Amino acid sequence: MTLFCENSAAFSALVKRIDEIALKLFVTLKDKHFNAEECLVEVSLLRDDCASFIREITTELDCTFSVSTPSLEEMLRVKFKEFI
Repeated sequence: MTLFCENSAAFSALVKRIDEIALKLFVTLKDKHFNAEECLVEVSLLRDDCASFIREITTELDCTFSVSTPSLEEMLRVKFKEFI
């Protein structure tokens, strides 16, 4: 999931709120990358946690976000990793 911030001044507040929301929902962020120049935060979380996390950020944060789903190739690789 990628969250976009309007300006660099609000970027640190966005990062802090993402952490607070994850703690509040007991969601484990598997991976988190920051890009201050482009004002975006990329987070990876478990599929089971996506719905509650998205619901919370849409009500708590005023930012644009996008969600990437794994490709079919990635899903099959995980499913059949013992054959690789």
